[in-house]
Amino acid sequence: MEPRSQTPQTPYSVIVAGSGPALLLVPGMGGRANFAPVMDALAAEHTVIAPEYPGIDGTPTAEKPLSIDGMAESLAATATGAGAERFTLVGFSMGTLVATRLAARFPERVDGVVLTSALARPDNRVRLFIDIVQSLVRRGDTEGMARFTALCGFGPDIVNGLGAAELGGFLKQLEAGVDPCALEITEVVRTADVTADLARIAKPTLVVDALRDVLVTSAHTRELAAGIAGAEYAEIDAGHVVLAERPAEWLETVSRFLTERKL
Repeated sequence: MEPRSQTPQTPYSVIVAGSGPALLLVPGMGGRANFAPVMDALAAEHTVIAPEYPGIDGTPTAEKPLSIDGMAESLAATATGAGAERFTLVGFSMGTLVATRLAARFPERVDGVVLTSALARPDNRVRLFIDIVQSLVRRGDTEGMARFTALCGFGPDIVNGLGAAELGGFLKQLEAGVDPCALEITEVVRTADVTADLARIAKPTLVVDALRDVLVTSAHTRELAAGIAGAEYAEIDAGHVVLAERPAEWLETVSRFLTERKL
C-alpha cells in the first residue's frame, strides 16, 4: 500500500491511505504488519489510519511504561493528527484490549468497532504465553521465537501444509519480525482487564472469532462479544493470525458489516 500521507508530529508514527470514512487500525504485538494482507483492500473504500506502537518502525521508544489508557489516548491523538475526528476502530489480538478501552473512553469519536481474535482480559494460558515470549526475547532467541509463533499463531493445517523448504522460509520470515518491543507490549496485556468497559460500548460492533486460535481462544472472544450489547458475532475457521490465513474471508465478513452499518 502506497502511503497517501504521513503525520510524524502525531504521538505514533502513522501511514494514512485511501479515502472515505476513517478506519483506525489497532494492531497486536506484531504492529501494523498484522494488517498488511488487508490494508490495500480496506483503503479502497475507506481512509485507513495505520499507526505503529512505540519502538517499531519509526515510533520512538516510550519514555514511560506503556498502559492501556496511555495507548488509547495516543491512538486517539494519532487519529486527530491524521485528520480524523471520528473513526471506526479495527482491533486485532492485543489491540482489541486497547480498542475496547478507546471506545469506552472516547465514545463521541467512535462510529463503530470491529474486534478480531479478541479478549477482554488474559487468563493463565495467555500469561504463560507472555512469560515464554518475554524469556525468548530477553535471550535474543529469535529462532525460538519464530518457532513458538508458528505453533501459537497459525492453524495446524497452515503449518503442516508446508514442505521442508517452505517451512524454513516461513520461519525465517517470522524471525525477521521479532522485535524487542514485544517485552513492553506483552507486559501491558499481562495486567489488562477491560471487562468493565464492555457495557459502555454502545456503537455498532462486530466480533470475529478465529475458531482454531489456541492463544486467544473462542472462550475469550465469546465472553467479550457477550459483554457488548447488540454485538454481532462471526466465526472464521483459522488460527490466531486470521488476517494472514484467511484474508479474503475476513475482508468479506468485515466489509459486509461496514456496508450494512454504513460505516
